[in-house]
Amino acid sequence: MFTNSVNCFYQSRFNMMFLMLSLCLGVCLGDSGDVKMLTEEAYKQLAHQSELQVIYFKKELDLGLEDHVLEEVGLSTDRDAYDDRMLGEFYKEYSKSAKVLAEFDIPMYMVNCKTVKISEYCDKKDSHHNVYIFRGTELLNFSLDSMFDVDAIVSNILQIALLREVPILQSAQERREYEDEYKGKSNIVFSFQMAIGTKQHRALMEVAFRFKNKFTFAITTELSTVDGFPGLTKNDEVGLWLLQCKSSRSCSPARYYGRMIPEEISQFLNDCMVDNVIELTPENIQSEPFPGTRFHLVYVFYDEESSKFVRTHSEIILKKFKGTIGMIFINVDRVKNPYHDLLDNRPIPTIGFKGVDMGTIVFMPTEMEPGEFIEHQLEGYVGKMSPKQSQSVDDSDLDDPRKYLSEVERQDDQIALAMSHFHNKPLDDSSLQALTDKTFPIETTNRDLLIVLFYLPFDAMSSAVYHSFLAAADVLVEQKRSNPLSSVNCFDWTDVCQKENVTFYELPAPLEINSVNEFKQVVDGKIPKSDIKVDAIAIGLVKNEYSNEARMVGKIALELQGYMVVSMASGDVAQKISDMKGIPMSSLVIYKANDQFQPQVFTKVIDKTEDELVTWARQKTIPVFNELTPINLPLIYARRQPIVIYFMEPMTGTDSSHTMETYQSKTTTQEVMTSYTGKKDEDCLVTVILTEGHVFVYGDKLTDLVSIEKWQKAIKTNNVEPTKVLPMGDWKPRIPPYDFVKLMEEDNTYQKQRQDRVGHQLANEEEIIFDTVRESAPVTDKGDLIRGKDELPGMRIETTSTSQSVPPNVGRNEL
Repeated sequence: MFTNSVNCFYQSRFNMMFLMLSLCLGVCLGDSGDVKMLTEEAYKQLAHQSELQVIYFKKELDLGLEDHVLEEVGLSTDRDAYDDRMLGEFYKEYSKSAKVLAEFDIPMYMVNCKTVKISEYCDKKDSHHNVYIFRGTELLNFSLDSMFDVDAIVSNILQIALLREVPILQSAQERREYEDEYKGKSNIVFSFQMAIGTKQHRALMEVAFRFKNKFTFAITTELSTVDGFPGLTKNDEVGLWLLQCKSSRSCSPARYYGRMIPEEISQFLNDCMVDNVIELTPENIQSEPFPGTRFHLVYVFYDEESSKFVRTHSEIILKKFKGTIGMIFINVDRVKNPYHDLLDNRPIPTIGFKGVDMGTIVFMPTEMEPGEFIEHQLEGYVGKMSPKQSQSVDDSDLDDPRKYLSEVERQDDQIALAMSHFHNKPLDDSSLQALTDKTFPIETTNRDLLIVLFYLPFDAMSSAVYHSFLAAADVLVEQKRSNPLSSVNCFDWTDVCQKENVTFYELPAPLEINSVNEFKQVVDGKIPKSDIKVDAIAIGLVKNEYSNEARMVGKIALELQGYMVVSMASGDVAQKISDMKGIPMSSLVIYKANDQFQPQVFTKVIDKTEDELVTWARQKTIPVFNELTPINLPLIYARRQPIVIYFMEPMTGTDSSHTMETYQSKTTTQEVMTSYTGKKDEDCLVTVILTEGHVFVYGDKLTDLVSIEKWQKAIKTNNVEPTKVLPMGDWKPRIPPYDFVKLMEEDNTYQKQRQDRVGHQLANEEEIIFDTVRESAPVTDKGDLIRGKDELPGMRIETTSTSQSVPPNVGRNEL
């Protein structure tokens, strides 16, 4: 499925990666925006300031991109602006963070160590891999490993700025001592965070900055610190509660039910400061209850006889759901219309629930208690708004301690790395119809032409094809042409994909050669039955498609996907080709249309292992005499042989059908030649032994073939001294590899802690009492609080006949 599209994308991945890198660097080198560049004098002045300052010391680093490359793609040639890909991404995130932190009056600076010599930091090794926090003098520094995006940078810096206002408490004892300190003084906003530096942590810190004069704040990353708090389950990674210490001796916790985003947390805290009780009277019956809030409404119907009982026990519920519900008391003996008809003959008191933006009121069933009923309604109504549901696919797998190491897996996968730039970015896919289990059969039946892409959103290759497919749909829509393109997300609609037998993505298979004429197209560098021309194409000659040789060719096709096209001829067709070209059967042949010295090369399949054949194919694809490019240099270098380079003016007037399309630049040639030889504008012949760093420059006339041969022999026999010795260096991985032993130890520790805590919580599940009314309320002759069926004006009444227990208070273990 979509094999050709995938292959085409994979073959062009180098171009895409260059484009992605160019875009990244364009952002990194643009206007620094809210990041202020520090001079030496300005840096000295910071020592006299008491405000928090953030400084990054940027050193002169080089990605290996030459000036002319940057100029050709419209970028600055400021050499010190570049580091490796990690630093390039960091510059971009640092600039974004400066804009956010400017709203909190926290300035972010950058020191260009190339022009501003602050030796204390500019001369310090690896100082450019840290962000420094100052308040007069240096407070501390953060490694870039912990400052990987805007959320991490902003949350960490705000945490330092508000360390006194938002302390990190890591035990229940610390939390209780903190509560004692603020009893009778202030309510505490307390949060459990799986980790510091996340999006949820940033949201809390932004809210804390704005509400620090109205509430007291604290956080913890230890689950035991919030043991016994309502609502935190094993599937949650965050939790937020209002501890009502100002008016309660026990600092009763009220759970926050919304998403961990600043807007909704702010609304919750504002609602906590509003009186959440209204007594309905004939005068205010038409008024909007609790204007400006996002309260879920709880209607309490009572009469004169039950008034004291209702008022006493409602206080417990109001504290438990502070900031979330607004309670409307309705005395049925005083307010006859319109609620009198609603209640009919139901026993009093009774309770009803109406969620935000709902036109429906639900009454409590007889088998439930008020506290349990309200919590059940909140869970059902705001389930999609709960913290555990607010995360994207990329960061929701909380059970995996390796989640923060995904970058290791991307560093050698160019497609995964390219597609990672699109994660968490809004995508306008309105031009591509997304089919579901309901619309797929309708569209396939009613439309004359329908082209459907079945894809997985988390698979890099699949995501890449989806972006290309979407781009094609955009073009059709812009041109106002008929658009037959649609898609099915196989993660969301597994049943649709299974019914269409789409259960895996096809792996590349050898291209079948069915005739001698098709073989002749292969020799000319063309893919049969298409107009596509390639630099090289391999063909396996096998006796039949079920032989061991055929299976070997199939494996090679898989290994070489995205690198070269592999084809296969079998039976009579293969024998005819063998006889015509004098190539033995069971051979793998490579045809190179752009190699005038060696257009054909072959080897016996049975003489080599699979790995040996793949290596052989990669090496033999390179023409004998070819332009040296960044793409083929690694393959040439892998031979561990001397490289003879002829520096010359770019060729003109060549036949494009026989010449590989390569990146040519006179400036590149001049810079490399100057580095090797010291010369600039004349043709030159050089032999380089990169494994030893030796450069040999031929000094005689290039037309004397005999002298050139003698020169080469002298190099081979070590009878000539190198003209220049290149400096040695290491090309290390961009980030460290996995430490599997450490990962296994961490995983074992994590699983044990999780089992112990879950077992502890399950053992105590029966002790959790959700209904505090049941504990202290005496039995009355007023009957149970019941549900009703009548309608309020403008409302539809629904009944609830079954109860559902609230999930047990089982804590979520942090990583």
